[in-house]
Amino acid sequence: MFISKDQKRKAYFLILTLVGVSLFLGSFIHLQAQSVTKLEEKLAQTQSELKKLFEIKDDTQISPEEKEKLEKELRLKIILEIIEISQTQLEELKHNWEKIPNFPLSEDWQKVKEFFLKKIDESQGYWESQKAYLKEKEGELTTKDLKDLAKKIEEDKKSQIDPLIEQSSEIFMVFDLTEILEIANQRLEKIRVDVNKIYSKKMTQSPTLKNLLTQASDYLDQAQQYNDRSKELILHLYDPQEKDLADIQNLIEEVRKQLRKTKGDFSLQEEGQDYIRELILLAFGKVKSSYELFLKMSTLAKQLII
Repeated sequence: MFISKDQKRKAYFLILTLVGVSLFLGSFIHLQAQSVTKLEEKLAQTQSELKKLFEIKDDTQISPEEKEKLEKELRLKIILEIIEISQTQLEELKHNWEKIPNFPLSEDWQKVKEFFLKKIDESQGYWESQKAYLKEKEGELTTKDLKDLAKKIEEDKKSQIDPLIEQSSEIFMVFDLTEILEIANQRLEKIRVDVNKIYSKKMTQSPTLKNLLTQASDYLDQAQQYNDRSKELILHLYDPQEKDLADIQNLIEEVRKQLRKTKGDFSLQEEGQDYIRELILLAFGKVKSSYELFLKMSTLAKQLII
């Protein structure tokens, strides 16, 4: 099943809100908020320039020569702003990779990190060269040249930057989930102690609390399995030293069975990336379910104590 970026973002937001773990992601959200603000300012500026461009094209009071001159100036400015937006996104992405919490120091994971940092640096070099080209050829480019260049830059942005951001964000979420699971399991153990006390003091004969505790523990175990599996996929898909194709195929087949999927008409890389997204959502769903049971156990325990 393919999950779009918008669907994924909405699902992450809903799950994280319900689970109540936003405090654990505070620093990450703060960094993202700063980035969003910076990008919003640049996008607002670009939208303003686009509005001016349309106004000039419709203005009958301006001579054709002046109109063409102003249009070229605005088109050039808009292209440069799009390049700056792209560079801002890459700078923030690189910062997040360098500061990612709970990231393993093992050689295989460091290779994954280096793989993405190299991709980011290569993309930064490309956008810097585009900016230099524009400044060098500024007086020579025709309106048609600028239109063609704007189209190419937009296509390059979608093919270069958007996949990098999406893939990186999924990896960040996997390690955010690692921290969330640690906290959830600590909570589970505290609840287990309290539940055992209730039964040892014979405050109830009902097995409800024990059953709920077992179910919550199972949910967290399943979340851990999904998270571990997503890490396996990441290590196989983003290893700069390509792994044996047979190993990747075997892993994908295992995940297909786990998720009860049939082979789709796309590459192993695309299939694996889709599974990473789905495994993350499934893991967060299990954490959400465990927290719902924590709340239910808390309510039952209070009733017994009162």
